[in-house]
Amino acid sequence: MNKNQFDAFVLVVGRIASMLVAFVIVRVLTTILLPAEIGRMAIFMTILGFFGLFMISPIGNYVNRQIIGWEKKGLLKINLIYYIIYVFLVALFALFVLFLLKLFIPLAEGATNLWFATIIFLGIFVAALFSSFIGYINLFKRRFTFVILSNLAGWIGILSSALLTLAFARTAEFWMLGGFIAQFIIAVAALYILFKISRQSEVPEETKINFSFAKFRGALNFSLPLSLAVLFYWVQTQGYRFILQYKFGLETLGIFFINLNIGMQLTVAFETLFNQFYHPIYYNNISSPEVDKRVAAWNALGGAFLPALLMMLVFIGCSSIFLSRILVASLYWPFSYLIFFGALVEALRIISSVYSLAAHAEYKTKSLILPGLISAVVVVGLIYYLPGWNLYVGVASALVLGGLIGLVVLRAEIKKIVPIKFPLQRTLKASLFCLPMLLVFVFYFAMSLRAYYWNFVFLFILGAYFMLGQYLFARKWLKESL
Repeated sequence: MNKNQFDAFVLVVGRIASMLVAFVIVRVLTTILLPAEIGRMAIFMTILGFFGLFMISPIGNYVNRQIIGWEKKGLLKINLIYYIIYVFLVALFALFVLFLLKLFIPLAEGATNLWFATIIFLGIFVAALFSSFIGYINLFKRRFTFVILSNLAGWIGILSSALLTLAFARTAEFWMLGGFIAQFIIAVAALYILFKISRQSEVPEETKINFSFAKFRGALNFSLPLSLAVLFYWVQTQGYRFILQYKFGLETLGIFFINLNIGMQLTVAFETLFNQFYHPIYYNNISSPEVDKRVAAWNALGGAFLPALLMMLVFIGCSSIFLSRILVASLYWPFSYLIFFGALVEALRIISSVYSLAAHAEYKTKSLILPGLISAVVVVGLIYYLPGWNLYVGVASALVLGGLIGLVVLRAEIKKIVPIKFPLQRTLKASLFCLPMLLVFVFYFAMSLRAYYWNFVFLFILGAYFMLGQYLFARKWLKESL
């Protein structure tokens, strides 16, 4: 087993453990909180998602692009300090803007001002630093440390959330507070590790605090167009929750959110596992000054990832009914089909993000604005029309169609920048490999197997076949490290 294969093994074990945590969280969450409280939590997450995507994610992408170079120059510490200050200021700015808005429109129904301020500040400052610092540790290939800290955060979070809700009140605020406590503990530990691995700069003057505009011009030029693109993405994938709450109520939002979120989180878990192994390789490859090498880096990434994502999507679709009966309370079982819709929505988002990486590599993030705008307009327009046909399917279909149309436009825009290639042959092979999973799904319904234990049996069969497919398709690039 070479180093790349060992790294992959560590990350796979870590991701499986993280998914176990996520499964436990969903089951405990749907048992402790009522759908209306889950709906309130979804609104909080939508508000936090706006500031996270619009103001933090673009700068985070810039940091990812630069952090390896900073460490080599001995500038990691000072730039982490800049990043912490920036996130802190974003959190304060968010509080100012939101309390101003609260004078005119209701936000986070049922929350006191103190709770509202606490959740918003911690949800931006602590959550952003936690996810960033954990990601940086992985970029520096500290795989084992990354896996341990990630899983500790999950288990501490569920324990804290369960204890707080059961001891005080079964509300969205106490549940989210437990998660933030865990994230704060792990973020501090991760920052300490990053400081320990940081080398000293050979130019001491560069490590002094300097807030001149020239110092941050590069980050702003990269991030401002990206901010607009992710703002439209927020409207497309999260902003709809305000419409759903306004038109149909918090309980409807809670039922829709929890089912859709299962499919989305499973897909995100797969994306995260792939990125944890592959992004360090990708960001090293695109650091080349030669355009041809950067294009080759993206083509290799797309050829490895897109067929694997297709298999993941088929697996979730065929497993949705089993996942629902295992993961959530019985109240949510009739809506298990939303799990597949969630996976499909997230898969379209992930494919778009993979194409977006080509724009990141060339520092041409303006090309991401138009696709995001079109997606947002389509989703908002359809979400007012389609629910009249079927409430849950209509909203989910609006999200899918918006993502699909945006992806088509995005691919056309990226092709103008770099001659990237779609991995057609490998994708067709992956499609053929997925056929047995569809047959297993059909067999389950044909045999009318309704005993509860069959959910575990069929999920195991589908999961084992899916893992076999992932291994077969990943062998080549794991050995050759692309």
